[in-house]
Amino acid sequence: MPGADDVTQEAEARLLAAERALADARSEREQLSRRLEALEADLAHLQAQSDPGPWPSLRAGMAAPLSVLAAALFFDVGAWPLGLAAVVTVAVQALQLPRLTRGDR
Repeated sequence: MPGADDVTQEAEARLLAAERALADARSEREQLSRRLEALEADLAHLQAQSDPGPWPSLRAGMAAPLSVLAAALFFDVGAWPLGLAAVVTVAVQALQLPRLTRGDR
C-alpha cells in the first residue's frame, strides 16, 4: 500500500502534467486566434476588392453607347482610325455585355 508521501508526489506530478497541458492548450488557442484574425482581415480585404460597386450593370450598359458616341465623334472630325478602333471596342463590349450583367467574371 502506498504511503501518504507517494500519493502526494503522484498528485503533484499529475498536477504539473495538467498545468503543462493547460499551458500548451492556451498557447495553441492564442496561435489559432491570431490565425483567425489574419484570415478575417484577408477575407475583409478580398471582399472589399471584389465589391463591384453600386451599379455594375449600369456601368457595363453605358460602356457600349459611350463608345458609339466616341466613334461618331472620331468619324465626324476626320480621325477615322480612332473611329474604327472605337467601333471594334463597341463590338467587343456588345459581345461581352450579357456576360458582364450576369456577373460571370
